Amino acid sequence: MPFNIVIDPPINKMYMYQEKQCMEYLDGIPREISDFLKSTLMRGDINVMVRLPTSPTHVYLASHALMGKYDKNLSMVLLYYVEDFEDVFLRTFVHEVGHIYFEQKHRVVEEPLGDELILYKIVDESIANYFVFKFRCDEKFVEHVEELVRLLETYIVEGGVLGII
Repeated sequence: MPFNIVIDPPINKMYMYQEKQCMEYLDGIPREISDFLKSTLMRGDINVMVRLPTSPTHVYLASHALMGKYDKNLSMVLLYYVEDFEDVFLRTFVHEVGHIYFEQKHRVVEEPLGDELILYKIVDESIANYFVFKFRCDEKFVEHVEELVRLLETYIVEGGVLGII
């Protein structure tokens, strides 16, 4: 990946081997996904910091119960990588870059208020999740959302909204 990725090393040296694993995983991301990540990040001049277990970035994200975060003020995507959870890592990476993609494409609204703010947030999350589905980053996530849709369809559409209240 030619864009700027920094791996935040772990404080506990027991996890140091994951730095190499993470770089190998990043190098093995399928081309279609990699092209999307590269083009979006390079267009916005966005850096990526990957945290390994016990790294300072890990501690920061864990304190907010996050696997990743796009920090617009820092022009940086912060991600958590842990061995054997690469599907969650990729899903989070694509999702956060999806927020950047939406930011780059939508018209600028200084301070959206009320319904406009709600609509903006819904569209922003929908776009970010769209890319997760498009690239099928995490099959378990796709299955979970499909189950949620079936549940909502059964209890809200067929049973009526009042049927669940």
